[in-house]
Amino acid sequence: MAASESITLPVLGMTCASCQHHVEQALQAAAGVSSAHVDLMAHRASVEFDPAVTAPQQLVDAVRGAGFDRAVFGLLNDEHTSIRGRLASGGVVEDVLRGFDFPVDRLDGPIRAALQYKSDVLIDCARDGRYESSALVAAMAPAAFALFPIVVDEKPVGCLYADRQSAAPDLDTARLPLGRVRDTMAAAIKAKSKKAEDRSQETEGRNSLLSSNSRILTSDF
Repeated sequence: MAASESITLPVLGMTCASCQHHVEQALQAAAGVSSAHVDLMAHRASVEFDPAVTAPQQLVDAVRGAGFDRAVFGLLNDEHTSIRGRLASGGVVEDVLRGFDFPVDRLDGPIRAALQYKSDVLIDCARDGRYESSALVAAMAPAAFALFPIVVDEKPVGCLYADRQSAAPDLDTARLPLGRVRDTMAAAIKAKSKKAEDRSQETEGRNSLLSSNSRILTSDF
């Protein structure tokens, strides 16, 4: 049985026991989640899950369920010239994914800052207008957003984006919990890459053995 992992998520905009119960139920319903506890006063949820079962989509859904209106898991292309949404939760998913598609080499704004400097970006647009003319804000039109670079082996491979359509003065409380979600995604990507590499090496080894046996058999005749 795989070892379970735990993360703590920010729960923004929760104001009553009914909200607490709703968020707790939503988290407990996610595949692979063994337990979820929501703290109304601290505005946080503690979630224990099986990483072998809980896929990145469940983590994206958990981020949205924690008080954000939309969440996107974006990946860079092989050439690192563009970033595109691969998984999303909230809104019309197809439209959200279609909107989250940006050419990194010509981009100037929070995405480039996050990827280039490997730094987390949290912006309440009502208080901080430095990115108001950026392609990200123009496309997604958030009132507040969080952008976390996903880094594997010291190289940025994508990002976790989450936003709200209303102001979020408590947005900074999401920094550490969302960082944990981002780190879990990075670990999942690295594990998947390692598994693919192992399969490739196994196939090459098998082909090499077959080729060697073929030469031996041929030399016997």
